[in-house]
Amino acid sequence: MDTITPSSLNRILLIRLSSIGDIVLTTPVLRTLHKKYPDLKIDFLIKEQFRDLIAYHPAVDNTITIPSDFSFRDLLNFRRDVQYSGKFDAIVDLHDNLRSQVLTFRSKIPYTRYDKQRFYRWLYVYWKIRTPAVEKYITERYFEAVEPFGVEDDGEGLDFCFPENFGFSDPGIANEVDAFRRADNPVTVAPGAAWATKKWPPERFGNVIQQLITNYNATVALLGGPAETDLAEQVISHVSESHRVFNFIGKTTLLESAKIIQHADLHLANDSGMTHIATAFRNKVLLILGSTAMPIVFYPKYTQFETVADTNLSCRPCTHMGRKRCPLGHFRCMKNIDESQVLDAYSRLTGEA
Repeated sequence: MDTITPSSLNRILLIRLSSIGDIVLTTPVLRTLHKKYPDLKIDFLIKEQFRDLIAYHPAVDNTITIPSDFSFRDLLNFRRDVQYSGKFDAIVDLHDNLRSQVLTFRSKIPYTRYDKQRFYRWLYVYWKIRTPAVEKYITERYFEAVEPFGVEDDGEGLDFCFPENFGFSDPGIANEVDAFRRADNPVTVAPGAAWATKKWPPERFGNVIQQLITNYNATVALLGGPAETDLAEQVISHVSESHRVFNFIGKTTLLESAKIIQHADLHLANDSGMTHIATAFRNKVLLILGSTAMPIVFYPKYTQFETVADTNLSCRPCTHMGRKRCPLGHFRCMKNIDESQVLDAYSRLTGEA
């Protein structure tokens, strides 16, 4: 495999297939590459359901999507196209999973790859041994992968870009978003997460929302996907002033949810991808952490944030991604966090007593 020589490159393929937060966290790399090499064409390979997260970034020349159920045969055919079509002069793999490794297997094209530090994550999760490798923030490791390009983090944070002709598909939703935008204290809340052990109980979210409305004159927008509509109802059932809550869960696209976040001052959530969208807009972030932990959670580094977690549990963290259920059956990492702790963190973050 040849060494990457940036000055000789015309087009590169950057790979980050999923998920929401991990993709948004690639934007400092995109931005700095574009600044240093404005004529370099960057194609971004991503799963089709996440396309809108990156497609409108000015550094991305072309967005290539694959479905979630992309077969191994399809992957091999795509690899052949990547390796033999002459389209690409280099590959930047910021995913380091089986699919991206197949695309670079016995590569005829020079490539560089982000290192997930799987071994050190395993040491921390299962043996609670913390090392410098597991403490290193993800964007630092992304930049290590592009060292051959001679770019460094410019400290300008994360990016999120919309198409020039952006608009909400539903006029009724657009009107609700406008009312939310004009509220005195707009707060977005994402009560869901991809894994059960990353979800704080919905009744506690509801109780906190009611306190935010009563004590801080907040107006709340609930965000999430179609699979979380029942969760939204559970949260709202614990809010007596539900007219101050806009329920957008299951009603907006990912891009529309991002636009709602852009209009907020603060984002309250479990450990989930929308946190990083809020970070891109420099919103204050209040993060509730359960089974995962800060050194291997991609925390909202580029904005003001507070985290709430029970750091005294010897069984925590039990995972770096999340689990379907608590392996010990008690789920204390989330149940031990009460509403007062979250409200205290909100006060510290906003400076409101």
